[in-house]
Amino acid sequence: MRRCVTMLAILALGACAQRTANEAPAPPPPPPPPPPVGGVAQACALTIVFGSYAMGIDGPTRTRVEALLVADRGVAGLDTRRWGREGEVTLCVRTRSGADANRLFQAVRTMIPPRPRGPITLGTSSGLSYETPPPRR
Repeated sequence: MRRCVTMLAILALGACAQRTANEAPAPPPPPPPPPPVGGVAQACALTIVFGSYAMGIDGPTRTRVEALLVADRGVAGLDTRRWGREGEVTLCVRTRSGADANRLFQAVRTMIPPRPRGPITLGTSSGLSYETPPPRR
C-alpha cells in the first residue's frame, strides 16, 4: 500500500516537472514606479504633511496654510491627498519657480505653532525640510 502511494506521488511530481519544463518562462515583471513621498508623487515643489497622534490633525493650522496657498500667486496648483482615518492629509504644492517654493516653505514654517495638535512635515524638491518635534511626555 505504501509503495502505491509513494509511486503515485512520484508520478504526480514528475508530471508537474515535465509540464513546467515544456512551458516558456514568463517575462520578468516591469520595474515598480518610484515610491511616493507622504503618499503623493514626487513632482511637488513643496510637500506639506499633516499627521496625527491618534487624536486628529491640527485643523486650524491646515485651514490657515490652505488659505495662504490659495491666495498666493506663486502657486501653480495644489493637490490634496487624504491618507488616514483621522484627517491625515498631504498637500502637494506646484509652484511657478523654485524661489516660490522656498518662499512658501518659510511662510508656512512660520505659521506652524510650537506644539501643534499633530505632527507637521514640510519639504521642498530643492532639499529644505522641517518636522515638528515630537510631543513631550
